[in-house]
Amino acid sequence: MSDNKYYYYDHETMSFVEAAPVQRNPLRWGAITVGVATVLIAAGIWLFSGLGGGSAKEYQLKSENEALRAQLGQTEKRVDAVFDKLDELYQKDSELYRVVLQVDPISKDVRDVGVGGTDAYEAFDGYSNETGGLLRRMNTTLDKLERQMNLQGSSYRELITIARTKNADLAHKPIMVPVEGGRFTSGFGYRIHPIARTRRMHEGVDIVVPIGTPVYAPANGTVDFAATKGGYGHTVVIKHGDSGYATLYAHLSRYVVSQGQTVKRGQLIAYTGNSGSSTGPHLHYEVQSADGQQKFNPMDFIAPSMSPATLKEAIKGAEGESATLDY
Repeated sequence: MSDNKYYYYDHETMSFVEAAPVQRNPLRWGAITVGVATVLIAAGIWLFSGLGGGSAKEYQLKSENEALRAQLGQTEKRVDAVFDKLDELYQKDSELYRVVLQVDPISKDVRDVGVGGTDAYEAFDGYSNETGGLLRRMNTTLDKLERQMNLQGSSYRELITIARTKNADLAHKPIMVPVEGGRFTSGFGYRIHPIARTRRMHEGVDIVVPIGTPVYAPANGTVDFAATKGGYGHTVVIKHGDSGYATLYAHLSRYVVSQGQTVKRGQLIAYTGNSGSSTGPHLHYEVQSADGQQKFNPMDFIAPSMSPATLKEAIKGAEGESATLDY
């Protein structure tokens, strides 16, 4: 403790009196010290911020921007993955669907067409090079993806319309074998006549089956003829809508349809037999033009309904040099 003494003037005694020593409170002085230190630290922080150290809010915004850039980069990768899936759809569109439907593919130039005119992304020029570049790449990819999705959607709508039209056409095209389990013996072309033993034009294909085997319509159509027709015996002729084709079934034992009746593919129309000029039970089957003036090889039509092995065996039998079963 200091030895200094302090005096004050007492007006009542009209003399100087020695002052009693002051007792200091250590807790009070400690609190004062902490308070002063806190003020100085706060002032230092304020001064540091004012000189460019950055506020807490600015630091938070900076962190959020970095997080957004990272998230944008991840989104860019996910968009690229979607773009790859769209490329797969485009390949199927061009190499499968349009091939099957016999439609010209969409050209790569049309598919990759860009957007002309002014810079659509100039608003990003105010950002840093890293952020601005990322935003440009992302928006360019999204715009391209949107254009190609719209193009692919338009393509599918076109293909659906064409498929429906093709399906209607196919429904009237005779592509089904009219009997089951038969053996093809003599096909379309010049064959040996069973009586005259000379080569004559055979305008259909003979399918050997037992009498009474069901005969089915190979396509949708309308019965144009159901009666006896000379050497053909009991005969049915079906015209197949707008396909331009008609089919003929000869040497039947009986038919269960009548002229003018509408039939569907797979519908029972008759039973095989041995009527007319025939040397054995079989079905004589022809494919001709709707007016009957032109004849076609039935094997060219029934191929889609047969397995490769069965078709190979059928062609082998139909192209043999055996005599026909009808005359």
